[in-house]
Amino acid sequence: MKHQTDLSNALGSLDRSFGMSRARNSVTETGAGKATACPTARLTLRTRREGGALVIAVGGRIDASNVAKFKAGMLAAIEVGCDRGGCDKVIVDMAGLDLISARGLRVLIEAQRRLAMLGGSILLVRPVNRVAQILAISRCDTLFAIKDSIAEALESESD
Repeated sequence: MKHQTDLSNALGSLDRSFGMSRARNSVTETGAGKATACPTARLTLRTRREGGALVIAVGGRIDASNVAKFKAGMLAAIEVGCDRGGCDKVIVDMAGLDLISARGLRVLIEAQRRLAMLGGSILLVRPVNRVAQILAISRCDTLFAIKDSIAEALESESD
C-alpha cells in the first residue's frame, strides 16, 4: 500500500509539473487584412497506474511551442513509473490529443527506445482520426502497437 501511495505522490507531482497549459499569443493575417488570434496551443499530461501499467493521458496539441515540455513530461513519467512499479507496459492515451508534430513523434520514438532498454514497450490508445492519419503517414503505426481502448491495451502482451 505504501508503494502505491509513493507512486501516486510521485505521479501527482509530475502532473503538477507537466500538466500545464501553454498559450501562444500570436496573430495571423486573414484575407481582408484583419488580424485574428491563433487558437491556444495547449498540452496536458496526466499519469496514473491501471492494471499494472502506467497510463499517460495526453491532451491538446503537441507542436514546436511545447514539444520540450512533452519530452520532459514523458521521460520523467517513464522514469518515475519504472522506478516505482515496473515498466513492462506504458499506455499513451491519445483520445484528447488534437495534433502531434513530427517533433512530437520523435519524442514518442525516443521514449519507446528508452523503455525498450528497460524491458518494456509503449502502446498508443484511441488516437483521434487526425492523429491516426499522422501516425499512418509517418509510418509510426508500424513502430507502435495501436489499440482501440485502454482495456484492450491492458489485455495485450507487451511487445
